[in-house]
Amino acid sequence: MRVEVKGVYETAEEAIRAIEKLRREGKTAEQVTIASKKELALGKVARETDAHVQDLDELEDPDRDDGFFDKVKNVLGGASGPDSDGQKLEDLGLNEEDASRFEEDVQNGNILVIVKDMGTVPNAAATDDTRDPRTGG
Repeated sequence: MRVEVKGVYETAEEAIRAIEKLRREGKTAEQVTIASKKELALGKVARETDAHVQDLDELEDPDRDDGFFDKVKNVLGGASGPDSDGQKLEDLGLNEEDASRFEEDVQNGNILVIVKDMGTVPNAAATDDTRDPRTGG
């Protein structure tokens, strides 16, 4: 399964339009994820679409037990390990190169529209040979 960033958006409205376009193209709700650190934007996208919404500030490894110096480094913003934004993007399925490339966008407060490419939902008229797509019957 291929996972890729379909777009980087500054506003929830832009992200919503992109999701609506993906849905018209046949992408399912399970295939579309929105990732950001903007809680208000994520809330708006969640209310207006059926896409999966992921607040990267809440994505952590619950089994990890940081030592004292790791916690200090994370609090000071020097995270480059399991809690870095790049690692969180990898946890969502992006490859290391893409996660690194889009990490700064997330840190700048942008909204990523991420798609898991599992194919598209076929149009019923295109797959049902008992129906004539020109007449709908």
